[in-house]
Amino acid sequence: MAFPTLYPTGRADFNAPRQRKVDLNDYARHLMCYHDGRFGRHPRWRFLIFNLMMRRRATNSARFYVSKASGLKGLTREELTEALQADESLLPQIVRQGSALTGTRPFWRKKGTSLQAQARFLTPSMSPVFVTFSAADMQWEDLHRHFPGYSTVATEDDRTRRQFIWDIVQNHPHIIAHYLDVRFRLCKEYVLKPFLGYTDEWSRYEWQARGCGHLYCLFWIPSAPPLDIVTAEGRARFAQYWGMKITAWNLD
Repeated sequence: MAFPTLYPTGRADFNAPRQRKVDLNDYARHLMCYHDGRFGRHPRWRFLIFNLMMRRRATNSARFYVSKASGLKGLTREELTEALQADESLLPQIVRQGSALTGTRPFWRKKGTSLQAQARFLTPSMSPVFVTFSAADMQWEDLHRHFPGYSTVATEDDRTRRQFIWDIVQNHPHIIAHYLDVRFRLCKEYVLKPFLGYTDEWSRYEWQARGCGHLYCLFWIPSAPPLDIVTAEGRARFAQYWGMKITAWNLD
């Protein structure tokens, strides 16, 4: 009832009774891809459904741990309830672990520790390269031509065309994000891996203020020279290697 324009007949509520059970992730994906696009364009519905998904995930994946020194280890739920009611000072001895919840501080702390371990293991034998990518959502004509109405403004003046592109980019952030992911995966498969020859990688998505995607990546390349930028000889090897790579890239 909070979205009368999205559910004008009051049907299709997630909590409505059904003959078959529908998973919340499948429900959200289906409506985000709904044929008229009204769910994906709505400025608040996507945040509501994301909040519901995060709350359910927190309930299902978060775990509680107790300190070994607290005397609470091995208690049943009923015994733990009685112990807390008898002594509230035991409450700080219980810690909730949410490292499995995407986007939370424990989640990124766990990812950071994993990345450091990966870097310590791989870096002595390989040369890591740090690369960043930004979504050129206002310049990707291969994306724009798939939006309804683009063919009518493709031959218009630059100002009209840019205004149209700005509007569709702002109204379809979910499509832009999905396209960025598809484009990045294809870029790695057909461009980066053949040219760089990396064997291990790590990447992270971030989002700018207006929702434009951005990527931070690390690629470990066995054939690249060590990252020795202290000596003149090391800098020369580094410049020669990447100069040859860039030249080959431009020729292809």
